[in-house]
Amino acid sequence: MTNYDKKHIIVAIGQTQPTYKATTMSEKKDFNQIVRELLECYTQTELSKTTGVDQATISRLKNGKERKGLTYDSGAALVELHEKPKEKK
Repeated sequence: MTNYDKKHIIVAIGQTQPTYKATTMSEKKDFNQIVRELLECYTQTELSKTTGVDQATISRLKNGKERKGLTYDSGAALVELHEKPKEKK
């Protein structure tokens, strides 16, 4: 059973918050690139508040460092925001 299946079974019986689409995390994502692209539209502080990802983690990803501190849910939040249409500043 995949992580997605387990989470949705739990959601189905009402024991946790809703999760993201199965396709959101089905392929390996380049979080460094995702963060750099999101930072064209958001400041690090705005991105942190919007996604729940710690600002220090956003800074590390922006600078090409490891994904230390990035959970499945916060990674999914970055991907979901990245996939939405955006307006540049």
